[in-house]
Amino acid sequence: SAGWFWKEYKGVNLSDYAQRNDFIYLTQRINGAFSGWDDRLRLLGLAADALLVDHCPNLVACPNVAAFSLQLSESRHSRVAAFAFGYWFDPNVKSKSIIGVTKSKDLALEGYRMFIDLLAGVSEREKKKDGNFGFDTIQAMLDHALNRVKHFEKEV
Repeated sequence: SAGWFWKEYKGVNLSDYAQRNDFIYLTQRINGAFSGWDDRLRLLGLAADALLVDHCPNLVACPNVAAFSLQLSESRHSRVAAFAFGYWFDPNVKSKSIIGVTKSKDLALEGYRMFIDLLAGVSEREKKKDGNFGFDTIQAMLDHALNRVKHFEKEV
């Protein structure tokens, strides 16, 4: 069943993304968001060591969260993934469902900014559609992202 999931789940062959070392996309696609990120990253490093992997494009940086960029991930095309990235890493977001993630202002900003960019030119009608992660609408998610970016930029 794990092999089927990896190769066929929702018509996506996850091997393609593993070959590209797209840890962000794989994590988001398999888990829906980023809870457990720190442990998954640690396990990736252990697996690479145990399997003597020496040809991974980013092997040296695999256990380092900074090695994986939303800008380089397939997740950069997904509004839900970009918002989740910002929300999960946001130091001010406290939620029982967000566990195992070391908070990071920089990663939160990356996700929120990507989400805002993905909504550029989206109609008001589209923004009234149902939101995710406890937000009633996409507009409410956008308002949250804009407020958080403004707050972070004030801190600098």
